[in-house]
Amino acid sequence: MKIFVTGATGFIGKQLVLRLVDEGHEVHALFRSPEKKKELVQPGIKFFKGDILDPDSLDKALAGCEIVFHLAAFAKLWDKDPDSWYRINVTGTENVLQAAKKAGVRRFILTSTAGKYGPSTDGIVTEETKRTVPYLTAYEETKDISERKAKDLANKNFEVIIVNPTRVYGPGLLSESNGVTRMVDMYVNGKYNVIPGDGESVGNYVYIDDVVEGHILAWKQGKSGENYLLAGENTSFNDFFKILGEVSGVQKRMLHIPVVLLSFVATLFEGWTRVTGKPPLITKQWLKRFMYNWNVSCEKAETELGYTPVTLNFGLLNTVKWLKNNNG
Repeated sequence: MKIFVTGATGFIGKQLVLRLVDEGHEVHALFRSPEKKKELVQPGIKFFKGDILDPDSLDKALAGCEIVFHLAAFAKLWDKDPDSWYRINVTGTENVLQAAKKAGVRRFILTSTAGKYGPSTDGIVTEETKRTVPYLTAYEETKDISERKAKDLANKNFEVIIVNPTRVYGPGLLSESNGVTRMVDMYVNGKYNVIPGDGESVGNYVYIDDVVEGHILAWKQGKSGENYLLAGENTSFNDFFKILGEVSGVQKRMLHIPVVLLSFVATLFEGWTRVTGKPPLITKQWLKRFMYNWNVSCEKAETELGYTPVTLNFGLLNTVKWLKNNNG
């Protein structure tokens, strides 16, 4: 089967493309960066230089494809152009949707984010959760908008399935979208020992292989118009680093920094950014996430798709092994 993938050179996209090729499919991979493309060249992958903001390039890449995995997105913490999130995550998604319908694509799998549901202020987050907290980032907001756009275009001949991963980690590209693994790498190499607040804020961490498997299952068994949370294990920052210390053999005392102090530091960074134009290391908007818990359930994906995520212990152990081999 011919399958079109956007974001093919990204953290999740690259692993998904390799999995699809292993299953015997022909992948049409959209790419912008020739350098990133080099790491993915192998039989079974046809590359199409283009951009989701360029409809003509999409038409060429989609020719003959029956399935689309749309992973390309703008997930950066900061950008000098505040319209970047909407332009790429909403307008770009609309372009891919329209091109896919025109090409006769049967199923469209959209990669969104669990963050669009908001924090778990009223029990654990599920696909039925109604957001009660204002959007904390432009990424969350624009991904939510793009989901609604996708569902509006769905019909019996054009099925749309949406997957919502939580905090993804594991072997792969150490990009901004793989921030958890970058944090693990810094910890193992003695460059990270900071925890925001008291460390009791809960997040959900999902292993990259499970996210890829969740995409495949959503394609093959998901119901059109439905969302599927691809979650892993709910754990606090304190427990996360406790487990990481155990599996890595690197034990260190973590420094808890009050969020109010980090907020002050973020203000300084943002001021420096306005002067220099350089991206800030942290922002006040990003820090707001640590004022909440993010407990997430993947029961629907488990029940309807057969999704079975690994434990955080298992995932971190494999991640640490990969980092040591990759760096050594």
